[in-house]
Amino acid sequence: MKLFVSPLSIFALIGTLAFAPSMVNGQAPPPTGQRLRTLAGSFPIGFAAESDFWNLPDAAQYQQTASSEFSMLTPGNQLKWDTVEPQQNTFNFAPGDMNGLFAQQHNMVFHGHTLVWHNQLPGWLTGGSWTAASLTAVLQNHVDKVVGHFKGKIAFWDVVNEAFNDDGTRRASMWQNIIGQPYIEIAFQRARAADPNAVLVYNDFNIETINAKSDAVFAMMRDFQSRGIPIDGVGLQTHLTAGGLDYAGLAANMQRFANLGLKIYISEMDVRETVPASAAALQSQATVYQNVLDRCLLQPACKGFTIWGFTDKYSWIPGTFPGLGAALPFDQSYNAKPAYFALQTQRHSQSFQLPLDQRSGRYLLPYRPGSEQRRIDRNLGPGNSSRRRHWIRLQSYLCDHQPVEHRIPGCDHHRKYRINGTRQLEFGLDVPWQPADHKPLEWRTNADRGFCHREQLEL
Repeated sequence: MKLFVSPLSIFALIGTLAFAPSMVNGQAPPPTGQRLRTLAGSFPIGFAAESDFWNLPDAAQYQQTASSEFSMLTPGNQLKWDTVEPQQNTFNFAPGDMNGLFAQQHNMVFHGHTLVWHNQLPGWLTGGSWTAASLTAVLQNHVDKVVGHFKGKIAFWDVVNEAFNDDGTRRASMWQNIIGQPYIEIAFQRARAADPNAVLVYNDFNIETINAKSDAVFAMMRDFQSRGIPIDGVGLQTHLTAGGLDYAGLAANMQRFANLGLKIYISEMDVRETVPASAAALQSQATVYQNVLDRCLLQPACKGFTIWGFTDKYSWIPGTFPGLGAALPFDQSYNAKPAYFALQTQRHSQSFQLPLDQRSGRYLLPYRPGSEQRRIDRNLGPGNSSRRRHWIRLQSYLCDHQPVEHRIPGCDHHRKYRINGTRQLEFGLDVPWQPADHKPLEWRTNADRGFCHREQLEL
């Protein structure tokens, strides 16, 4: 008997499927299967919204796709400085408010991007004559007013964006050149004061794996923590090519940020291809999406996954990388691509929530009479003929390598576990055994981390 356990209703990534629905009356029908946000459950899966998407020629289709597929919204451009503060101390919150209203109406997490960046700054700011003191005052006022306006509405902010070069040095932006090293911590301190409940994130590209740039970001965040500078998370932009990245390096990098107690976000993912993209290229692209989301779901500290857009019709890639495009899960006609299906659960299996004993805090699984022969592995040796090793096998997307605590009430045991190349986890329980002793088998998670993702329990 096999039972498939998905206690937190987080979707699994099972392969890719090449499928393109046909057009009906000039519009692409919705893709088959459940929508991404339904499969994701409480795990936020998001998109970067096109500017003024409510005024697009195909606004109805855009909004219908966005609202049905995604549970998190990031304004792609309409919370950046040139939109929000086009003139000094004159604020334009209308576009941001429209994004927020759409998010609220469709029960989406609202993600703020971005407060401090070196790009998309208004002319009055880039052309001004500033001292360190006067520019600091401008930065503080901007953060105060913007975060204050969206207090209680935006769940987390990209406070500072792209402040480092690939070699780990600070980018020579106007903020760095005029204010100097403290400008990042000033922005985080003011953001915390303006909205104490918002999650505050540093966001950057090329920091997905362990390298000089991510080392510098890691060192900055560790330093902030040591000095009491508020910082809650890191955004890994994940703008990739068809070659993907080092997925083991991604997992290791996420783990070290998690070890600091930080939240992690895949914050701007896309996978650009040479256009027109071949069928083989789109399948390779799907695998990249699959592998990145897989590593995110395997890491308990990874709290969200955002795609930088969703339809190739509205993508920043062609304008920035000539000859490249096709980077998103839907094509220009809103047809779902293989990348979409790589993000969608394809296993149609029985799922259930393990019963939880509210008093003990343990998940309970019945120990079925008649199953003991299949549980017994071997005698443990001379003098131990009454003791058997009972194996419980979890074929699993594991959160981490911490053992789950297993216990048969009233019996002593010792726990063993091993992990092999197929991510199979086996626990050996050495217990006194009598054929009539069909006691319930209990387990509980370590720090609530044992059952983060879909698990297959083989009895």
